[in-house]
Amino acid sequence: NVDTVPEGLPEDDTMAFAVLGFELNADGTMQDELAGRLELALKCAAQYPNAYVICTGGGTARNAPDVTEGGLMGEWMVKQGLDPKRLIIEDQSHTTAENAENSYEILLRDYPQVDSVALISSSYHIAWGSLLFESAFMKSASEKQTPEIHVISNCSCEIENDIYLRSEILRWETGGMLQMIGNNDLAMQYYQNFANVEKPKL
Repeated sequence: NVDTVPEGLPEDDTMAFAVLGFELNADGTMQDELAGRLELALKCAAQYPNAYVICTGGGTARNAPDVTEGGLMGEWMVKQGLDPKRLIIEDQSHTTAENAENSYEILLRDYPQVDSVALISSSYHIAWGSLLFESAFMKSASEKQTPEIHVISNCSCEIENDIYLRSEILRWETGGMLQMIGNNDLAMQYYQNFANVEKPKL
């Protein structure tokens, strides 16, 4: 879904919007793409006024180590009028897989009534972001024998795919899948040094 979330989603507080972060500028300010995701999140939150909003992402600002994507996003949402009681901050992750795993833990611990999530991200990211979130939620619930949470919808900002090389997107997708199966060492090699990692034979 682009620019709007569908009708017919849960109207109560059993749903949360998960807004995926984006790398901050070196000085700790937001890039335009992250601001676009937040503007869309605010619009979705107004459409579903009982849903929670999870802002996800850790510290990615090279010269501002104390600033996190999730924290900065949350501040922006509250300044724009979001009720702080609806806001959930996940600020320890650095990958989409970690966004998902940490978000599940927070929801399970502090918001047990939430059983569904609608993902908000950029158009080139929304499909595999949704798959990673659903996979992480299912994996966590299975391993811990805890309640299931499902990704039931999504909403994306239209971003031209050609601003990213296909190899970069493949690197993020592969790293996320490797994290899902527990191979964090190889995942980090893919994230950080994709061009020089020996690829498995298909």
